[in-house]
Amino acid sequence: VLAALAVGGLGTDRFHFAGFLPPVSGKRRTALTELAGIEGTLVIYETGRRIRELLDDLCEVLGEGRQTALCRELTKVFESVERGTLGALRDRGDALETRGEFVVLVDRSTVRDAGRDEEIDMALREALQTMRVKDAANAVAGAHGLNRREVYQRALALGRPPDGND
Repeated sequence: VLAALAVGGLGTDRFHFAGFLPPVSGKRRTALTELAGIEGTLVIYETGRRIRELLDDLCEVLGEGRQTALCRELTKVFESVERGTLGALRDRGDALETRGEFVVLVDRSTVRDAGRDEEIDMALREALQTMRVKDAANAVAGAHGLNRREVYQRALALGRPPDGND
């Protein structure tokens, strides 16, 4: 896991180790659906003979746009790392080396949940009633496991009165 995160080129501040997913596509897709909302880099182990099927299922469940790193045979003589979007890696098809063991890293989702955004905004508004902007942002970010800088920017935007130019 750590070797893949070190060479993969994706975010390492948060990651979720999923290990080997079920070998059957239906069960694997169900597992991927549960992992789709994870706010961190997904780390998945897979064998060479099932890597193409995993990439198909990842594209189907998570979409083709997520950045991905396929780390093969780490710490061995034939170590390799291929990077790209899920769709691009899947489309390489026959050109993809499938011998060996893989660690697949999938970047966090960039799609934001509107309901979650409203929840964060409500928490910020409540905290801003009794705290400074910086303290409110730190408290909300910590409570919800979010990036402090992003929450601070949201808190600044919420704290600004409308400028009347709308």
